[in-house]
Amino acid sequence: ELKDANPTVYSDDQVDVLENRDALPRAWIVHSAKRVARTETLKLLNSGEVDPRLTALLERSPPDLSHPDDASVDRAVVKTYEADRIQLETATGAPGLLMLSETYYPAWKAYVDGRPVPLYVADHVLRAVPVPAGEHTVELRYESWSLRVGLVVSLISYLVFIALAVAGTR
Repeated sequence: ELKDANPTVYSDDQVDVLENRDALPRAWIVHSAKRVARTETLKLLNSGEVDPRLTALLERSPPDLSHPDDASVDRAVVKTYEADRIQLETATGAPGLLMLSETYYPAWKAYVDGRPVPLYVADHVLRAVPVPAGEHTVELRYESWSLRVGLVVSLISYLVFIALAVAGTR
């Protein structure tokens, strides 16, 4: 039963909230990545052959990564979490991949210390950002061209509507 395997962190008359200790965090850093066909990713993850806490499965060639002397000091802390922007502070002893428990979508863009960097599809659906050794600020922004076009069209339509309303009252 779920209650036997997972400790209760909250309980009342209507609900029990259980802790899943196997859940991945919102953000973490890995220092190993493999290029894998999209059709193979889920098979590898489900088989347990690949530990997503340590290795990212990417759909394209991975960036240059290396293992730090002590990976236990790697840090990825979410500082800002908004609908169209996520900002994190990272620290690592060697180049790695910042993994985010966020669904990949091409309109999201990644920046490290304000400079654009590639955004990878990792583990079939997640986002991954290459981070160099040291302490860095990582930002992900939703930058959809279709959203911008829609806003411009809406603004123009609104201005035309106001102009017609003013003209109609005269």
